[in-house]
Amino acid sequence: MKANADRIQSRGLVAEVEKQVAMSEAAVEQFLQAMQPLLKESDEEAKEGGDTEEAPKAEGGEEGEAPKDGKAEKEEVVAAAVKEAEKEATRALTGSKTMLAVKRVASKRLAESVAKSVTEELDALQTRTDVAQQKLLAVKKEVADKKYVKAKEEVLAKFGAAEEATKMAISLAEGLASAADEGEGEEAAKEMDIAVERGLKAQQDAQTQLSAVRSALQAHLRDMKAGESSVQAEFSQLLVKVGPL
Repeated sequence: MKANADRIQSRGLVAEVEKQVAMSEAAVEQFLQAMQPLLKESDEEAKEGGDTEEAPKAEGGEEGEAPKDGKAEKEEVVAAAVKEAEKEATRALTGSKTMLAVKRVASKRLAESVAKSVTEELDALQTRTDVAQQKLLAVKKEVADKKYVKAKEEVLAKFGAAEEATKMAISLAEGLASAADEGEGEEAAKEMDIAVERGLKAQQDAQTQLSAVRSALQAHLRDMKAGESSVQAEFSQLLVKVGPL
C-alpha cells in the first residue's frame, strides 16, 4: 500500500521537476535567440577585416563623437534583450538545480522500488539541465571569442612591429660595435656619430612598440572576465613573451 502511495507521489515529484527543467530549456533557447544578432554582427565584422571609418562629428557634439543613429539604438535594444534573457535563463537553471537537489532528498523517503525509478528520471532531468547550461556557456564563449578576434589581430600586428623594431636595434648595436673596432680618423668619427644616432632611435622605437603591446595586452586582460574567451590565455602567454624583449 505504501508503495502505491509513493508511486503516486513520485509522479507529482517528477512532473514538478520536469516542468522546471522545461522552463530552463525554453529560457536558454530564448537567450540563444537574443544572442543571434551579436553572432551575426561579429561574423560581418570579421569578413570586413576590421575596417573602420572615422566617426562623423555629431551635430552640437564633440568632434569624433558619433551621433546616436538607428544602428546605435538597435545595439542598445539588443544588449538590453541579451542581458534580460541571460538573467532569466540563469534564474531558471538555478531553479532547476535547486529543485533537483531537493527532490533527490525527498525521493529517498519513498519505497525502495519507487525511489530507484525516480532517481533514474531525476538523473535524466539533471542531464537535460546540464546540456542547457552548456549551451548557454558555449554561445557566450563563442560571442566573446569573436569579439576579441579583431583585438587579437591588432595586438599581433603590434607585436610583430615590436619584434622587427627590436631586431633592428640589435642589428644596429652590433654594427656600431664593429665600426668602433675598425674605424679611425675624422670620417670614421662622423659615421660613428650617425650610427649612434640611428642606434638610439632604433632603441627608442623598439621600446615604444613594446610599450604599445604591453599596454594593449594589459588593457584587454583587465577588461576580460575569467574564462570569458580562449583568447585570454593567448594574451597572457604573449604578455609573458613580451617581458624579456
